[in-house]
Amino acid sequence: MTTARKRSFCALLLAVLLVLPLSGCGPAGTVTLDAAGENISLVNEPMGKYMADELNNVLRYAAGTAEKSYPNAVVLSWTLEGAKADLYRVQVSEKEDLSDAWVREVTEPTLELYNCKTGTTYYWSVAAVKGKREVAVSAVGTFSTADGAPRTIYCDGITNMRDLGGWKTESGAVVKQGLIYRCGRLNENSNKTVVKRITDAGIRTMQELGIRTELDLREVSNNEVGGLTDTSLIPGAQYVQVPMKGTISQLRAKNEKAVVEVFRLLGDEDNYPFIIHCSIGTDRTGYVAYLINGLLGVSAEDLDRDYLLSNFGTISSSRSVSRIRGDYLNYMESLPGDTLSEKIEGYLLSLGVAQSDIDTVRRVMLG
Repeated sequence: MTTARKRSFCALLLAVLLVLPLSGCGPAGTVTLDAAGENISLVNEPMGKYMADELNNVLRYAAGTAEKSYPNAVVLSWTLEGAKADLYRVQVSEKEDLSDAWVREVTEPTLELYNCKTGTTYYWSVAAVKGKREVAVSAVGTFSTADGAPRTIYCDGITNMRDLGGWKTESGAVVKQGLIYRCGRLNENSNKTVVKRITDAGIRTMQELGIRTELDLREVSNNEVGGLTDTSLIPGAQYVQVPMKGTISQLRAKNEKAVVEVFRLLGDEDNYPFIIHCSIGTDRTGYVAYLINGLLGVSAEDLDRDYLLSNFGTISSSRSVSRIRGDYLNYMESLPGDTLSEKIEGYLLSLGVAQSDIDTVRRVMLG
């Protein structure tokens, strides 16, 4: 081959190599992420106004039966240039390397992302997909959420769902998020056969949250559980029934054995994350949440406020602190101990809750 031909061949080969990435071997376009923001508030406007107001003014913001417990979404957007896409694959993670990422696929260059943790920095990226090929991949971007409870959850078909985490304790610690959730029932009460309230999208949310244990506090003897026996509606989660009497003014007195069983389950780290519910996720579930977060050191006022947040669900704005004051609030506050946490720990021990279970709850939820 002559020198001229060699030069021509090399030039042709170089041109082919330059074209190949654009024609099938790699990204052909550019995805640019829009700034998502910092310190994004996840608390919806009515609930946010209540959190800034006096404790007992909840009905100024939660009157009626409309669902007002859902959080704000984080809105992500981006621009694709130099290529066309059938869909966008969005990854969001608490880790910079995007491991353990949530993955969403959308057809438009924007995404409303629900159920982020509060006070958390997230990393995200977008891949533009045409057919089966990624034609462009963005750099990794970040956004952060505002801290502070409550962390409410959007789970389709379910009312009154929130994380027990995010609350500050009187010692300055913060209860860990993503380990214990509370909500209303997942299926209708009292039916002989199971009738789901939670939708398929809601089930996917539960799976995405990593739920391992569904703890149902509804009564079994009268079939309040609606035909459920030993199988959760959440694939991969164990279903455990710990029936509690829902009689107001007797929640504490009638459910002592149930409380011991609840803390036995909480004492096993393999059971986390939990979803705990009764019928509407307010009284029996609220009592269990009070014992857990009270034990962890959340203040009495914040415990009361957490109970009142259930008014933002679909319960006709019917809950006030006076409803539980004469049942267990006054009782717990009258017990020996310098702090409410000490009083609740002493109460749990008096029922027969194992010290090891109490220690596990503290270690798991506070670190």
